[in-house]
Amino acid sequence: MIVTILILILIVNLLEALYLGIKFRELKKRNAADKEYKKLVDKLSLLMSVTFIISIVILVILWIIA
Repeated sequence: MIVTILILILIVNLLEALYLGIKFRELKKRNAADKEYKKLVDKLSLLMSVTFIISIVILVILWIIA
């Protein structure tokens, strides 16, 4: 069970990174201005920070249980 939860956490974090990479690539193809990159990062940083904190909390809980 612990391994399954860890794999799910890893998949969620990898999907977020993949999404961010795809968006950066799209902006690069459009030769977007720096402010567009900043808006993208500002928009996604809250979501990625929250999921990162949740992942750490889950890992600590699993570590305590184990």
